Amino acid sequence: MKDNYFDIKKISRIISARKIALRKSLDTKISELTRENELLREEIKNLRDSASIDILTKTYTRNFYESQIEAICEEYHSKNQKIGFVLLDLDNLKQANDTYGHSHGDTILRNFSHLVSQCIKSKDYLFRIGGDEFLVLLCGPGTKGCDLVKSRIQEKVQLHNKHAPETQQIFFSAGYSVLSPSSIKKDEYRKIIDNYFHIADQNMYLEKKQKQQ
Repeated sequence: MKDNYFDIKKISRIISARKIALRKSLDTKISELTRENELLREEIKNLRDSASIDILTKTYTRNFYESQIEAICEEYHSKNQKIGFVLLDLDNLKQANDTYGHSHGDTILRNFSHLVSQCIKSKDYLFRIGGDEFLVLLCGPGTKGCDLVKSRIQEKVQLHNKHAPETQQIFFSAGYSVLSPSSIKKDEYRKIIDNYFHIADQNMYLEKKQKQQ
């Protein structure tokens, strides 16, 4: 009987030790899985950021514009607010790249995007649409609001050029269009949005052409 008692105690200690070991192993595995999950979330976030944020200029990308523009317009349409498309194109980037190298051109791009970001509100959007082309999406203002933002950018750039070396000076052309909520039909959102983008683009190139004459 005594031997059986000690056997039971021994078995109980073995079971208890195995439970503790199993619990530690389980805690370790949970910790490892939690860490792997955090790393996976971070990787997903980085992938999303790389798709939506331009690494060089820290502005929104063309992909983000394409994926979100309809939702943005729908949101401001519901608030009965106008949407301004202001297209900006650097006049001297190709020349800077050809003369001084692409790293020099990258500096101009970073400086320009920084200056533009200082001229718009937090509710507005700044996209890098192409190599040297940017789009400011203004939520709310009409023609006067677009004119005001354009003037602010010109003043910021002029002030920058006064203090920057000649090789780092910035020159740009701008054009805009204003989309009124009343002109948007839900089933024609994309077609109308693309049309107003094209109008702003045409106005920008008209200004660029006038400079060349």
